[in-house]
Amino acid sequence: MQREGWSKTIGIGLLIGLVASIFMTLAMMALRYGLGIATPAELVGDRLAPTFTIQEFFELLARYGGYNELKQVGVTSVLAGQFAVGVLGGVLYALIARPWRIRLSDSEGHSGGRYGPVFIALFVGGLWLVTVMALWSVLGTHYGGLPPGRARLATSLGLLVSYAIYGLTLVWAHRT
Repeated sequence: MQREGWSKTIGIGLLIGLVASIFMTLAMMALRYGLGIATPAELVGDRLAPTFTIQEFFELLARYGGYNELKQVGVTSVLAGQFAVGVLGGVLYALIARPWRIRLSDSEGHSGGRYGPVFIALFVGGLWLVTVMALWSVLGTHYGGLPPGRARLATSLGLLVSYAIYGLTLVWAHRT
């Protein structure tokens, strides 16, 4: 494949990954404000805070100018990471679903090869599993008053829905 083909594929991957990440983040926000389901940006801080000593925590507060500023840095960092992983997934999907790969077109003429759906299922499922495992201890957080057991289930399902929206948007954006 020529250099322009690789550049175009990577550019498409960056774009579709960004679009899918935006849709996923909007879904997370809708679940947060509509159903009280905590987002990863909120949960990561809750998960990491207990790992700091008091001295380390006060040093971070001093470095960032207070609690609100520290929280903003934390939330922004998680969102940046979320978008970085989403864009990486878009690039990987674009490379896997390239037209020059084994071209299996459906009745509407879409291509994506046989590996595209497998990649989406493994990528989305893997991200969900890693997120649930990493945040398990704080998944009981809920802003609508659910008890911890139900909140853990609701948050896990909310994450799965958000990640599935990412995967479906990735496929749709690539086909578009």
